[in-house]
Parts: sequence; C-alpha cells; structure tokens
Amino acid sequence: MKIGLARIVTTLALTLATLLACAKDNLLASPYGSVVVDLLAAFHAREVPCLGPVDMSDVCFTVDPATAGGLAEILESVVADYESAGLRGGEWRAANGVWAVALVFGDGVYGTLEVYLTESQRAEIQGKVLLRAP
Repeated sequence: MKIGLARIVTTLALTLATLLACAKDNLLASPYGSVVVDLLAAFHAREVPCLGPVDMSDVCFTVDPATAGGLAEILESVVADYESAGLRGGEWRAANGVWAVALVFGDGVYGTLEVYLTESQRAEIQGKVLLRAP
C-alpha cells in the first residue's frame, strides 16, 4: 500500500514538474524569451516559484537587495538594447508598492510582456513576468 502511494505521489510530482518546465519553455521560446533571460541576468534575480493564481508561463523572481526604481532603470537599459529589434516599453504604472510596465515588439503581433515589481519592507523586490496573448 505504501509503495503504491509513493509511486503515485512520485508520478504526480514528475508530471507537474514537466508541465511547469514546458510552460516556462513556452515563454522562453516566444520572441520575448531572450528579453526575459537578459532581464533576469541584468537584475541578478533569483527565480522562485509563483504563488497564487498564475498562468503556467509566468516567471517569478526576487532581487535582494534592490529598489523598484533601480530595477526600472536597468529594465530601461535592457529595452534600449532591443530597440533595433522593435522592442518598446510603455509608461510605468505604480500603485500600492507595485510598479508595472508593458513591453511590446512592433505592433503587438507577438503579444505583450508585462513586468511587475513589488517592493517589500526590507529592500527586496519580488517580481513577476507575464506573457499576454495578442
């Protein structure tokens, strides 16, 4: 009985891990994939599991120590690196400690990449990157 239950739990865990990896691959295989990789590297971010209601292709991260203003400047420099490819950033929005910006290639045929930065009390940023369909 215990061996059968252990096999079921192991199978479910492996299936979930595979689904999450494939979903993240969807984002990384999109035209925004290299942008996300470059953003995380420029932020010196540590990828973490997303909590709460999320789409399967969302990428969550933390940066410690950091400020949202500092990461916003870094994001603007990464966007500038992709300017020749047609990437442009929208206007920053901020409310209740959450900063957000939308990035889009060209006329948005590939969808929109949304970046959210949440400031915590101890100079830590929790971030989320979402890919929105066109």
